[in-house]
Amino acid sequence: MADMPGWDRAVATAEKILGKDADIPKPKANIDKAVANEDKQWGDFVKARESLEEEVLGLVDASQQVAAAIEQFRDVISQDAFGLDLKKKDDLKKIQEARKIMLALLDKHIATVRNNAKDERELNKHLANIGSYRQGTL
Repeated sequence: MADMPGWDRAVATAEKILGKDADIPKPKANIDKAVANEDKQWGDFVKARESLEEEVLGLVDASQQVAAAIEQFRDVISQDAFGLDLKKKDDLKKIQEARKIMLALLDKHIATVRNNAKDERELNKHLANIGSYRQGTL
């Protein structure tokens, strides 16, 4: 069993103790093949985790872009007169009321998207922590 270091030495020592008539069983499963499969699966897992980290960072970036776009639009709404005359008292009241409704909604969406980005950064920390896990080797 080449992939189980020390096994051949352990068997030789055990045979010395047990004597030449001892019959030490051989494994029924192919341990070398199973270890090779485990190594392959571990490599696949690492690649998948790294890919997921990249996707999460892309998601964080996208969320920040959404927040920036909404904030930019919020700036436009906060200054726009919507085709009315700011100098007219009645129009000014309508503009302020309309702005209040739209800005409240935009502020809500900005907060949601910022919170999403915060959660996504936290998720990325967990993925990075998974990356510090090291599997023991035989």
